[in-house]
Amino acid sequence: MKIAISELAHHPLNSEIYELDNIDDLASSISELGLLQALVIDKQNKIISGNRRFAALKKLGWDSVTVQQIDVEQRAAEFIVHYNKQRVKKVKEILNEYRVLKEALAIGKGKRTDLETYGKLTVSSDKRNPTTRDLAAEEIGISSSQLNRIIRIQQHNPKYIEDIDAGLMTINQAVEETRKNVWGNDKKTKYGETLAAERHKGKSLDFFETPSIVTEGLFELETFDKNKPVLEPAQGRGAIVRVLEKQGFKDITAYDIETDFLTEKKQYPYLITNPPFSQHIAFIEKAKEVVTEKFCFLLPTTYLTGKERYAKVYADKSYGLSKIYIFVKSPNLTHEHSDEDNAFYGGLTRVGWFVFEKGYSGPAMLDWIDNTHA
Repeated sequence: MKIAISELAHHPLNSEIYELDNIDDLASSISELGLLQALVIDKQNKIISGNRRFAALKKLGWDSVTVQQIDVEQRAAEFIVHYNKQRVKKVKEILNEYRVLKEALAIGKGKRTDLETYGKLTVSSDKRNPTTRDLAAEEIGISSSQLNRIIRIQQHNPKYIEDIDAGLMTINQAVEETRKNVWGNDKKTKYGETLAAERHKGKSLDFFETPSIVTEGLFELETFDKNKPVLEPAQGRGAIVRVLEKQGFKDITAYDIETDFLTEKKQYPYLITNPPFSQHIAFIEKAKEVVTEKFCFLLPTTYLTGKERYAKVYADKSYGLSKIYIFVKSPNLTHEHSDEDNAFYGGLTRVGWFVFEKGYSGPAMLDWIDNTHA
């Protein structure tokens, strides 16, 4: 059905949860391609889904728009979150979603279990006794453990939430800093000893296995002389090494906490690794010292921004960033079900392969690893 723009209004809950950003870009897209998806409204003509599109249409001067009208039955919060499940959200917005869903559950709402119904608050069958957080996390579209980490960061240091959304730090770094601040930091400075101690306690934020399909994606686009030596200095349980062997590399050196990479003296033509998050700059600087041709790091895409990273990593024109390979479907390495054999997709942190080449001083090339078949 069609309705006059003047008869519509933003749902007040939307502004409590989400920011209306990038409206100019969206307006330009609609002007060029048209409105590809109808707005969803309630019986009072309040917008449940499409608040950004509504703002863009008003900016463009549209008189009317196609809508789908639904009955939300006093459960607007659940419907709004449901319709935004696939949205790329800031961490602050995820916390807002959790707050309104938690309130809805607390007053006895959100009990529908039919998987085909909008506004559902259900949880996968592998959760026998789901908590409120489990239910909310599934509707938001992230793992319950990841939601818990975000909640803990907010509780202990809300400023870190702003830093994550600004691309100044990752969720993993924020959790690590929170642990230091809350429980103290008596860690040794040597990387290997520090990580060994953390892993022994089961608290390491620097150890996430790399699914084999993630490493294989690199070799779909990047070429190597497999007769030349390659180094993997953060091998963990050897997930990347096994892919290197499968790819036919003849000379592989691999180690982990038993050898401190930051003291490495030997040189290698290639290095391929998923580095520890807390040591990424130090690892890149060391790789530039010991790698004679190119190295490939699996990093969050937020590592492209930041004053310190630019100064210490990207401003170097003698060993420049030459390529960035982004996954079409983003693997979530921190998910509890992700391991060498399985890749869980979705989550907050987007990762890609960053390729640095000695002597490269031009602009970085961006390409995509098409893993939509995964």
